[in-house]
Order: sequence, then C-alpha cells, then structure tokens
Amino acid sequence: MKKTYETKSSIKNGIKRMMFIGVSFIIETTIIVLLFTSLYHYAEAVSIVMRVLSVITILYIYGQPKTSAMKMPWIILILALPAFGIAIFLTIGLNASPRLLSRNFLDINRQVMKVVPDNDDYSGELKEDNRIAYGISNYVKKYSGFPVYKNCGIKYYSQATDGLEAILEDLKKAEKFIFMEYFAIENSDTWRRIEEVLVQKVKEGVEVRVFYDDIGSIGFVNLDFSKHLNSLGIKCKVFNPCVVGWKLILNHRDHRKITVIDGKIAYTGGFNLANEYFGVTHPYGQWKDTGVRLEGEPVNSYTAAFLAMWHFDRKKTVTVDADVDIYPYMTYENKDNVSERGYVHPYADTPLDHENLGEEIYIGIINQAQDYCYFITPYLIVTDEMLHALRLAAKRGVDVRIITPGIPDKKIVYRLTRSYYSALIKSGVRIYEWTPGFCHAKVCVSDDTMATCGTINLDYRSLYHNFEDGCLMIDVDAIKDIKADFENTFKECTEVTNLPRYHRKRDINIADRLLRLFAEFL
Repeated sequence: MKKTYETKSSIKNGIKRMMFIGVSFIIETTIIVLLFTSLYHYAEAVSIVMRVLSVITILYIYGQPKTSAMKMPWIILILALPAFGIAIFLTIGLNASPRLLSRNFLDINRQVMKVVPDNDDYSGELKEDNRIAYGISNYVKKYSGFPVYKNCGIKYYSQATDGLEAILEDLKKAEKFIFMEYFAIENSDTWRRIEEVLVQKVKEGVEVRVFYDDIGSIGFVNLDFSKHLNSLGIKCKVFNPCVVGWKLILNHRDHRKITVIDGKIAYTGGFNLANEYFGVTHPYGQWKDTGVRLEGEPVNSYTAAFLAMWHFDRKKTVTVDADVDIYPYMTYENKDNVSERGYVHPYADTPLDHENLGEEIYIGIINQAQDYCYFITPYLIVTDEMLHALRLAAKRGVDVRIITPGIPDKKIVYRLTRSYYSALIKSGVRIYEWTPGFCHAKVCVSDDTMATCGTINLDYRSLYHNFEDGCLMIDVDAIKDIKADFENTFKECTEVTNLPRYHRKRDINIADRLLRLFAEFL
C-alpha cells in the first residue's frame, strides 16, 4: 500500500446523490422490517406467517436456475434472520431480474440481431481448422446470436494509454457516425480530449452518440453531464438511471466498453474514459489495462450490441425500424479481402437471458487447455464451477497462472480475492500479484491458439449481473502479443504461490467464509 502516489481518490460530483440513494434504500428496507416485526401483539400468528413466508421464499430461491453459490447466501440469511432476510430479498433479490426489464431487452435484442449475418461458411471453415475452438465459438453463436468472423484486422494494446491515442486518431477520421458506450466516464482531462474531437465531428456532420452507465459514472459526473453533451449536439443517454423508489434496480449495470467508428473500426477492452485508467491520476499506484482494435466485418457485431442497448427501454417495449435504425449502420463488408489469418468472435453478454455466457467461455477455454492458460483480472471471486475448472486444469498438468493486483482499489474485495488463493495454489495454480499497482485488465490466453480480451472480470458482478462484452480470438497474430504481454507482466509481479500462509491446512478462516456469503453483491 505504500506504493500509492495519492492517499485516496478525490471526491467526485455524484457522491452526494449516491449517498442519498443509499440512505433511501436503507429506509425502504427498514420500513419492510418494521412491518414484519412491529406486530408483536400477535407474536404467535406473526411467527407462523414468517415461517411460511420463509419456506416459500427459500423454495422459490432454490428453484431458480442459478449456481448454488448464488442461492446459498439468500437461504442462509433468511434462515438466520427471517424478517430482515425476506425484506432484503424483496428489495434487491426479487428485482435482480425483473420480468419487464428482461422481456423488453430480449425483444429489442432480437430485433437488432436479425440484421447480423449468420456467417455459417466461416463456422464451417473454423470447424475444419480448429475443432476445439469451434466448439466454444459454436456455443457463443448459439446462445448469443453473434457470429464468428474471418475477415478482419485486430491489434492488441498492452497499455490503456496506447489504446486511447489510437481511439483519438480514429475518431478524428470519422466520416459517418461514432458510437461510444462505457461503464464510467469522468468529466475531466481525458474525457475533454475526446469531447473536443467529438464536438468537431458534430460540426462536420458526423452523427455522435454517447451512452454511459449511471452507477458506473455516478462518482465522476453529475446529472447535468448528459444534458451538457446533448447541448453540444452529441446524442447522449444514461443507462438504468438510479432513482429513489420501490423498484430500485441496482444489480444490472452496463459494464461494456465499446467504441464504433463508421461501422469499420471498433474498440473494446478494460479501460473506461476516466483519468486513472490512463495514468493522469494515480489513486492505486500504477494502472494496468488493455484493449483491442478491430477492423472489418467483426465491427458489425459491436455496432449491433451498441444499438440494442441504445434502443432498449427498461419501462416499455420498443419497436425499431430496421431500415432506419439498424441497416444504415451495419456498413462493412469485406468477404473478398482476408486481411489476417485466424478468426475473431466478438460477443456481448446480458444478465437477462439466464445464460452465463462470459463464465462459460472462460470455463470452455480452461477445460480445453493442454499446455497453459493465463488470466489477468482485477478481482478473483469465482463460483464453485469456475474454481473446479481452474483446479482440475492444474491437476491435469496445465500451467495455470492468474495475475491479480498488488494494490487494491477495494480492500474488502481484495481480501475476498486472496481467500481463493489457498485452494487454487494447493491444486497447482500459480498466483501472481502485480507489484506496481492495480491491474484492471480482463485478458485470458491459452496454448497460443485462443485468447479473450474485453470487460469481463472473474467475479460475480461481471459473470452474473452486468451487461458485458468481449472478443474471442482464434489463431490470430494478436495472440502472440497477448502472450508476450503476460510474460512481461509476470516479471513485474510477486509470485505468492509459495508463501506459507497459503499452504495451511485450513484454507480460509471464519471471517472469510462469512465474507464469501456476500460475494454476490461485491
């Protein structure tokens, strides 16, 4: 912790609003608890009602199509504190996947995805070239709708600053439209560099749309930020605004990071558009983040993913006019000009379809690994299924390595991350902590043949609750760059694999076990 350059982040615009919403949520929950507990004059009747409600609620939770790690915290909480547990579940848990929200998104997503090509010919070629990767790619296509592509150019950025400079240069060349979708935007130095270019592009007649998540940006911008952008001619929307009320939907956030330019170039990766991601400020020592630039047909998938989120309305069903709202932006075709060997498979994940796409892709890569499988993640809070896959791969003799931060951004989450070390290390997984600071990258590479780069952390929030995106790479040259980045990053890390505290007979203490009960919410 002594390596941090600043003791803490500066106070940002939206903190007061976030605190107000938090207090309002506590008040709502307290009212529900009081409704259950204030009827002490009818203690026996209330006790019977609470038991019945508890059983019904627990049966409902047990019957949900979720991993056991997502169910057990709720079940234990309701068994231990029935009134409080049911109140919290009604306020947060029951709203975790509201039907109207789910139906509206899946409906608009189906409308948009109709214009995305099937690319069955590319799938057939991949099946012949790489049967193992084809299985994972086929799963992605079947359960997300996004196809695999062969005609593309792809570049990997091992530093967020390089990615930012590339984005700025490509933005300046935009001729038709610019789409930017980010979890967090900070109205400060980095964003102002981007905004200056966007304003110039608007003056030149380029259509510019910006889309950001309210909770992700709440500490960085105030409520007037979207109005400011619209006043500049930049069309701006805020995803899932956090407002006080009974239907407070906090869990589902838009964690994606996508830039699309003219339907010809797309960017994704781990970095948001805030100063700390690019080393302008240093709240947690140095910052490690990565990204990829795609050019060619795969951009169509990111365009579709953006448009689905842009037209989505959580309160009502929306119908889009494909000829006006979709087709004009799906512009790139390059079937006769293969610019690079290999395949890329862009994808977007949603928590509303009950298919854990991001987690299954990671598990698929781990299960198919023969020689090595490397991960870098800011948070390591995994389900039993993911933990089993990592441990089994190491037991099979695969060189499994995971890089986590040396300096945390959230101390409780950091402690929870470290609680998984012991079980992994005892199975042969090698754990590294990036000594210079906080690594925010979300990258995986395996056997020189497959890699992923995108927004999906190895934690419950990314794997189960958020809207995410990524890019699966198969036999492309960028995989060599990703592996080289890992090899360079290992040199900057401290390997904690052999530390005595991770080889004790008891993996974790009682405090960590209790902390894991709340892992779903961290």
